[in-house]
Amino acid sequence: MQYPKWLDDNKTTVKEDEYNRYVQQYELMKQVCTELQAEGDADPEDVKKERFSKILDLMQKVRERDTNVDQ
Repeated sequence: MQYPKWLDDNKTTVKEDEYNRYVQQYELMKQVCTELQAEGDADPEDVKKERFSKILDLMQKVRERDTNVDQ
């Protein structure tokens, strides 16, 4: 995964608020990946629906972090 390296390499080259936004986005995407990796073919439908809802929520939060820049 190259994103953590990019964060380390660019910590001093981007504005602090921008850097913090990138870190928050990265943390949210790690949660998305964790949810996706936990998915199993044998999972009951209610578990899959709950996981899908959680992933959508996390992706919305990522998008909010991105759109807050323009405001």
